[in-house]
Amino acid sequence: MNDMIFDYIGASQTLKVPESVLCRLEDEARREFPRDSMLMELHVLRAINAYAADNKKAANI
Repeated sequence: MNDMIFDYIGASQTLKVPESVLCRLEDEARREFPRDSMLMELHVLRAINAYAADNKKAANI
């Protein structure tokens, strides 16, 4: 059973965020929100969206 509130893993796959980047973002978010999994997931989701947007901008330059 998956207790995730935000499917940031699926989003990272859709946005083609490398697994190494996702792991780093997860680790950072877990340190920042050790007792709140919802905020941790939300932070990761927002971070992967920002990462993907930055990469898209860089590709268009």
